[in-house]
Amino acid sequence: MFLSDQDDVWFPEKIEFIEQVAKTNPEMLVIMNNALLTDNQLKETSFTKLEQIYASGGSDRNFVMGSCAAIRRE
Repeated sequence: MFLSDQDDVWFPEKIEFIEQVAKTNPEMLVIMNNALLTDNQLKETSFTKLEQIYASGGSDRNFVMGSCAAIRRE
């Protein structure tokens, strides 16, 4: 199951990539991906979501963002 907000724009390979990660890591129930942050014209900003978290002292071990989540049905 993939979650998406109304303003999300996905890279064309997102589903295939996450599906491959899920197949090679069957123990994972939630798979997170990074997000490239843009303005309202889809012009890239200076941070990805993970870079933003790291810059604020956070860790990718606690990274949960609905629009970046794929969840196994189980």
